[in-house]
Amino acid sequence: MFFIGMIVGMHVGYTIRVIMRAENPASYDPPTGVRQMLSTLTFPAWGSIFIWGFINLPWYVVIIWFLICALVITPIVFQKIPLAKIFYYKPHSEALLLLLGILVWV
Repeated sequence: MFFIGMIVGMHVGYTIRVIMRAENPASYDPPTGVRQMLSTLTFPAWGSIFIWGFINLPWYVVIIWFLICALVITPIVFQKIPLAKIFYYKPHSEALLLLLGILVWV
């Protein structure tokens, strides 16, 4: 779950960066209600997965996996992908990240 959580966390984090670098950020519909709560909880969930990794795995495994995730996710997210395709699945990715952040500690 740690490895999947790190990949999903990178994806969610980079998706937020795509929003901030968008040519027309006004075209992005900001989340409301439950979606806003999910977006707010994603960083603590990803951080808890990262901390769990340092506590339960050798430190070099966490660092190497972080770098692998960055090398895999960065080109995928930062290509000229229409924002509508990325954000269609964004709530699903955020909910999965939150679930993995909880399950990794159980």
